[in-house]
Amino acid sequence: MPKVKRVKITEGHTRDIKVAPADIRMVMNRPGRALITVTGEGTGPNGVKMAALRAMDHPLLATHITEAGGVLLRARGGPSMTIDQVESIRDFIWSKQRKVGADSAIIFFEMEYDENMGDRAQITITATGIP
Repeated sequence: MPKVKRVKITEGHTRDIKVAPADIRMVMNRPGRALITVTGEGTGPNGVKMAALRAMDHPLLATHITEAGGVLLRARGGPSMTIDQVESIRDFIWSKQRKVGADSAIIFFEMEYDENMGDRAQITITATGIP
């Protein structure tokens, strides 16, 4: 079992958030094509959003992740990363999926808190079930 990291939720509070193995299997078993896992990085107060946008617009992607039926979203960041920032990225991806008709799309996210990252944030996205 992987070690679970702490996640800063509000000042002085931490929480462990990880994707359950059954949820990973559910996303990976979606019918259709799968994308390679791509990572974006950002810094500063908008680092999480910047990292997500860079991952979503990665030059190696042949299609957009909003067409995916399943998405695994992994956020890794320093002390300033909050669950609200990661949930807003999840909600943004989900809203885009709805616009392209991916009504049965699923998204799972996990967060890893790493003090050594400082003000940097990394977002890693794996997308499956692409028509």
